[in-house]
Amino acid sequence: MKEKERLLANELTGKGLKPNYMIISGYRPHWLNQLTPLAAKKSVHQVGQAIDIDVFDVNGDGKSNREDVELIVQTLEKMDRRNPALAGGIGTYFRSAPQMVHFDVAGKKRRWNY
Repeated sequence: MKEKERLLANELTGKGLKPNYMIISGYRPHWLNQLTPLAAKKSVHQVGQAIDIDVFDVNGDGKSNREDVELIVQTLEKMDRRNPALAGGIGTYFRSAPQMVHFDVAGKKRRWNY
């Protein structure tokens, strides 16, 4: 999972963007997953295959908003197409946590927005 996060940072930098985000969740033991709002019962966080990030000003316009989140998602989508071994789910939470993005390496393409 760390490899995918490093690739994300490199991809953003290569596009002239800032890897301006903070990892807020990685591996979660089962008990913590049960306490986490919106967590899937079989979350891949429980096997260390997922990361959640809070996204800040990625495009350098001085604001942290949906545009920054969408840049992250677009970059992850391209990475998944180029690196099938690292592909997986990408989730956004515009209604509940608008600056958060989930991504994983579970192998199955899944997309959601809560």
